[in-house]
Amino acid sequence: MQIESKVQKWGNGLALRMSGALRTVPNFKEGDLLTITINENGFSAIKPTQRKFTEQELLLDITASNAHVDLVPKLLNSEYE
Repeated sequence: MQIESKVQKWGNGLALRMSGALRTVPNFKEGDLLTITINENGFSAIKPTQRKFTEQELLLDITASNAHVDLVPKLLNSEYE
């Protein structure tokens, strides 16, 4: 699919307005974050997929010195298994 759009002044910058098919085909919505790749011919905007981290990846860099064990609240008797 090829769509033409016009770069317009918006405040002190420039904007590419997304309307019609340009907005709905890639399922963009207000507030979406995009990864923009720029090259000499222009740019591409990609909506990144949300990456699911494994528990192992999330805990990879935790050590005894940076885990802040001193900030963990004391458990109530009813919270013990």
